[in-house]
Amino acid sequence: MTKLTHELERVLSTDVNSSILVDTVNDRSYSKAEILQKINRFQEQLQQLRLSQPGIILTASGNSVDFVVRFFTEIFSGLTMYAVNPNLKVEELADIAKQNQLSAVILNHNYEDQFTNFAQLSGIDFDEALELPNGDTIHRVSDQEIIEHHFDFPDKNELEEQHASLLYTSCTSGRPKAVGINHKQVFAAAKSVIESHNLSSSDIGYQILPLFHVNGQIIALISQILAGGKLVIPEKFSASKFWPQIEKYHITWASAAPAIIGILNKTKSNAAEYLNLPKGQKSLRFLRSASAPLSKKTADLFQKNFGILLVESYGMTEAAGQISVNPQRKNGQKLGSVGLPTVEKLTIRDSDSHQEKKVGEIGEIALSGPSVIQKYLWSENKKDFVDGWLYTGDLGYLDEDNYLFIVGRKKEIINRSGDKISPTTIEEPFRKLSEIDDLVALAIPDEIYGEVPALVVQTSFNDLKKLKFDLENISKNSLSPIEQPVKFFLSKKLIKNAMNKVQRRKIQKQISIGRLKQL
Repeated sequence: MTKLTHELERVLSTDVNSSILVDTVNDRSYSKAEILQKINRFQEQLQQLRLSQPGIILTASGNSVDFVVRFFTEIFSGLTMYAVNPNLKVEELADIAKQNQLSAVILNHNYEDQFTNFAQLSGIDFDEALELPNGDTIHRVSDQEIIEHHFDFPDKNELEEQHASLLYTSCTSGRPKAVGINHKQVFAAAKSVIESHNLSSSDIGYQILPLFHVNGQIIALISQILAGGKLVIPEKFSASKFWPQIEKYHITWASAAPAIIGILNKTKSNAAEYLNLPKGQKSLRFLRSASAPLSKKTADLFQKNFGILLVESYGMTEAAGQISVNPQRKNGQKLGSVGLPTVEKLTIRDSDSHQEKKVGEIGEIALSGPSVIQKYLWSENKKDFVDGWLYTGDLGYLDEDNYLFIVGRKKEIINRSGDKISPTTIEEPFRKLSEIDDLVALAIPDEIYGEVPALVVQTSFNDLKKLKFDLENISKNSLSPIEQPVKFFLSKKLIKNAMNKVQRRKIQKQISIGRLKQL
């Protein structure tokens, strides 16, 4: 038994009649005893399939109580969950499946009529299938070592290094990297979140981020459960249901992406009833921002609209979620900073010489500690690991109070004839324009300088002449000459991934083939 399974067992076995999970779709609350029953039932089904151990189970299903039950069962059983976006096309799902040595596949009912096609496209042979209680199906992969023993929950001799979750980095450029997060890393990361957010058994979390992402799995789910509290699980984020559900279920905190915070700003009217509640009846004590950079404009507007503490943080899959976070204490927030490091060791280093930078000097953020991986799976990107440090690819600096400030991604930095320019620095002043819905700064090729900055804006504003004038005016007045975009492009909708991160390489490709109109 690992520290993670021991603590999960302790929580689930204490005060078993108390509520632990809430399904908002059916407005149904589940006690710990009911969740334990579901775990035992799924273990019996896994035993019937005699999966090899350790084994990877690919899961394509949405946020639900059943998802949580499967995740916990696989953790207890020494298996690895590989959760993917349930909205992938069958061709994409098959491509993912054939890249990994799987023991089983769980597909939601939307895929079942396409299963034969999926099997053919993936080249995987399946020999058994079991229908799960909610209508999803688990399919066993053929030709794996047959295991005859029971998954003896909870008296198991698990190894701390056993992977609880397989995730791929949500890369904005290049090929995603395979990350196996083991029990030791999950436990260390979850305890860090609990401590930094002061989570307790009185807290009620809100699972609005997808469970196929590290933020959803470890920060929102496992941290909340290990804290002894309750978790409310909607099918997905809904702007119209957010505030009513905060009020109905007395939710105290949620982990959100900047896109969600932006949507809440645009739909402020949905919060009218909640905001009019007496102060003592307002349960939400903070909203946590992660998964992508939070703009000052979005943060300021949220504070103005709702007066609720917005906690900016920084994390990545390779650190099992959280790396740094702004303290919740009075005056603990620093504008523009992602807070104080929560990993055991964080330093700023030169990417080439690996020498440590001084306070205030920009360099690559490097990590080490029990929550941080020591290698990628499949022997990928070994150069990212040097002398026990993971080099994140993120550029930033630490100030005199040890607060971390992020400048940008190393691969996204615009190299204008040797001058390194951060896209974030370029983007920030343009976010003030009300005509712009979204934007991204990126590099485009230049015969003289190699690369120069360009800005792509998403807008529904019709007066393009005025828009161009405003953009050029901001550029001249807010940016240095080398930072000023040499071209402005229009996009109907910026290409983003499932976690709402802008896909720069794909947008650069659109520019190169003339898909985007230049202002």
